[in-house]
Amino acid sequence: MRRGDGTPAVGRRSGLLGARRRLRFAAALAVAAPWAAQAQGAATVRVADHPGFGRIVFEFPAPVTFNLAVDGDRVLVVFDGAPAIGAAGAPPRNVRSIQGGQGAATLVLSPGARARSSALGNRVVVDVLDPPRTARAVARLGRGRRT
Repeated sequence: MRRGDGTPAVGRRSGLLGARRRLRFAAALAVAAPWAAQAQGAATVRVADHPGFGRIVFEFPAPVTFNLAVDGDRVLVVFDGAPAIGAAGAPPRNVRSIQGGQGAATLVLSPGARARSSALGNRVVVDVLDPPRTARAVARLGRGRRT
């Protein structure tokens, strides 16, 4: 259908239908993304807060070996076989950030927090232990006073 000047007519209805289609497509991608990542060998990342520690779980289609290196408040987890690491949700309370990449993930911990790791089947689990009470108190004092 064309308007009087010869240009195609764009009705309100077609714009609304187009928006609905785009929305449905985006929703389908969001639902399918974890399965697509698993099929391609990528790790899915889940996070949780527990009393006394935060937990980050990297789940792979098959078991992997890994190495964990700690440098101050940074933790580097390197996975053998160079699988891609998917995006994580909001980090646990004692982790400042989680950065995934090709074959590795970098965690930035809160001051005084400590990391420990384990493997369980096709999962690599990193528990981040809350800092001791004295470390938290010192960190709070350091933030509150300026000299």
